[in-house]
Amino acid sequence: MTTGLSTLIDPIGQSSTPKKLIIKLDSQILSSMGNCWQLYFYEHVMNRRPLAKDVPLARGDAMHRMLAHYYQAKLDGRYIGRENVVISESIQIGREASVDLGLDPQIFMDEDLPSFKSYVLKYQYDGWEIQFVESPFSTVIYDSPELMILWEGVVDLGVRDPKGVEYIVDHKTESRRSNPLLLSNQFEGYSHALKRPIIVNKIGFQTTLPDELKFRRYYFNYSEALISEWKDDAIRLVKQAVERHKENHFPRNRTSCGRYFSGCNYITVCSAEPEVREHILRAYFRLEAPWDPYTRDPE
Repeated sequence: MTTGLSTLIDPIGQSSTPKKLIIKLDSQILSSMGNCWQLYFYEHVMNRRPLAKDVPLARGDAMHRMLAHYYQAKLDGRYIGRENVVISESIQIGREASVDLGLDPQIFMDEDLPSFKSYVLKYQYDGWEIQFVESPFSTVIYDSPELMILWEGVVDLGVRDPKGVEYIVDHKTESRRSNPLLLSNQFEGYSHALKRPIIVNKIGFQTTLPDELKFRRYYFNYSEALISEWKDDAIRLVKQAVERHKENHFPRNRTSCGRYFSGCNYITVCSAEPEVREHILRAYFRLEAPWDPYTRDPE
């Protein structure tokens, strides 16, 4: 049985010959497990998401779509000599995305589009050879007679720099400056899957900062020891998740309630009396299809 874990709430091994579980995992699911089992339950068992998409995530989504078109044109050899055409096409894709995602059109025009244009100008001669854009991957990180764990996802970009070094590039947008974490499920998992170091490509929306502060590239090169620790931690969390599903018990981690700028999305649910939580979920959270590792990773 292949599953993204959301179906594991059903009893496992009902027959005399239990079926082997094949579990699809990505950084979104893994981070939910590590943060709080109740958060994981709401997101990946009940498949409930807030009615309104988080604005920073939506802005990041629009920027990703523009960058994907821009870099795909470079990969296809359609950029040189047609720079203005490709940039105009990318901007049009961004405008359509902003409408689709419900973004404030004035903010998009005043902040997001200028950031995209400034990014292109800053890095148009960086010497990157584009190898692939929006590329899916799948690799086995654990296999036993009872359980197989697949690590899956989509990487933004694969490049070779002027020195011949091959990297995975992950675009990260931000409205306030922050530094990426080396110990990231996403980055360590990407490096393990594709056997490359990581470039975290920071793109700021700030209108008051100079380009050298808005646009930054961080280089992460993971040792085999760090990757081995990451993989062991991921496997242990998945095995814990299997037990959580068997017991149908997903305990809260109260130290994670305030980890995000505005608090956990589900704090109002957990703070309510148990008998009204289901009503709050139905009123303020939409039911979605189970999370697919091949969707865009919002981390």
